[in-house]
Amino acid sequence: MVQGWLMSPGPTMAYRYQADENPKRKHHWSHPEPGFDQRLRNGRQEQIGKCPNTLDLTTAETLLSTGVYWSPEGWEETHPKRIYVVYNGWVYRAVVTNPGVSYHAFPEAFDGLPKSRPLREALASRAAGLGCLEGVQRWLKS
Repeated sequence: MVQGWLMSPGPTMAYRYQADENPKRKHHWSHPEPGFDQRLRNGRQEQIGKCPNTLDLTTAETLLSTGVYWSPEGWEETHPKRIYVVYNGWVYRAVVTNPGVSYHAFPEAFDGLPKSRPLREALASRAAGLGCLEGVQRWLKS
C-alpha cells in the first residue's frame, strides 16, 4: 500500500453504508439539513455531526462510491481509512465500520478535515463539479 494515499474509487471498489448503531441515534435528527449538536464528553465540548433526515441508504451508498478515498501516511490496510464525500454543499466523513466492506458517514466538523493539500484540492474539484464549491469553502479554509 502506498503511504499517505488519496484516490477516487475505481469500478471494483464498492463499499456499503452501515449505520454505527441500530436504531440510529447519535448522528440522526429530525431536520432536513445536516448540522451539529454540541455535547460535553470527558469534560470537553464535542460536536456531533447530524445527517439530514432526507438522506436515505441508496443515496449514502452512491455517495461512498463517488467519494474521495483518503488514508494518512503509514496506513497499511488495503481499504481507505476515510472516504470524504460532498453532498449539497456539505463535506461528510465516512469511517470504517467493517474493514474492506462498509463505512458510516456523518457531516465533517470544520476543524476535523486533515490539512492534506491533495485531499482539499480533490474535494474542491468535486464540489466545483457539483456546483457547490462556495458551500464547501468553509471546510477547505479551516
